[in-house]
Amino acid sequence: LNYTIVVRNTGNVTLPNITVTDPLEGLNQSITLAPGASRTFNATHTITQNDLNAGQVTNTARASVTYGGTTYSDTDSQTVNANQNPQISVTKSSNESSYTLSGEIIHYTITVSNSGNVSLTNISVTDPLTGFNQTIAGLAPGANSSFNTTYTIIQNDVNSGQVNNTASAAGNAPNGQRVTDNSN
Repeated sequence: LNYTIVVRNTGNVTLPNITVTDPLEGLNQSITLAPGASRTFNATHTITQNDLNAGQVTNTARASVTYGGTTYSDTDSQTVNANQNPQISVTKSSNESSYTLSGEIIHYTITVSNSGNVSLTNISVTDPLTGFNQTIAGLAPGANSSFNTTYTIIQNDVNSGQVNNTASAAGNAPNGQRVTDNSN
């Protein structure tokens, strides 16, 4: 984010030692301005993950001066909203591509990924067929977590000729939105 901060002396006397601050940008300057004069400062803020998670950046600049025993100050704030895009994805794979008998074991790997741009918390991962149920405290954007689970083939699976198995993942975005996905 690129900010322009303009400090103007709107009075009719020269003001020495005007303090100009912008805590977000680390700006802390002392200037003198004649009546009607102004000074421009440029500042840049690099967006952090916390800014994205918060959904906005609010930046406040302040100018203050003490003249004749009285302190005069003014502030101005600017809020820039984030384009939050919470997303979660879950994939499931198996080591085995086929089975022939009751009692055989299928080994599954479930991978949950944060495919959005904000952190996700309280992520529940379930696989009803295998009885798998796990909670992930949090995932940063681009991060993933994998789990292993198994299923034992029963005679009905042999008779039907296939096993369909779906895993689900659901997590909370910072804005309270619940995001979900199911594996194929």
